[in-house]
Amino acid sequence: MSDKDFTERNTFVSCFPAAQLHICLYRTLRSFRREINCEKMGVTSAERMRVLEILSSAAHSKTTNEYERCLEDLKNTKIKSVVDYVIANWHPIKEQWVTCYKDKVLNL
Repeated sequence: MSDKDFTERNTFVSCFPAAQLHICLYRTLRSFRREINCEKMGVTSAERMRVLEILSSAAHSKTTNEYERCLEDLKNTKIKSVVDYVIANWHPIKEQWVTCYKDKVLNL
């Protein structure tokens, strides 16, 4: 279990290649709140709140279909800066932060 610090994550992967790396839910949601802000993403406060709700739902998804629906909801917002950020930085590692994927392996 880690946060999304790339240096730390790469070290874990190289030292423990058979281990499944997970990102703490609290740290995931904190990263979303920190990175998705009005100034950086060029969004209104209402758009930011809506996107954060969608991403929270995505993180808590109990099924892959639920996650995919959240991803579609995000894309349907048509907020390019946020969609691009999530697709580039979070979607490729969904197995590490989305509940339905993390629950496939034992995590104490």
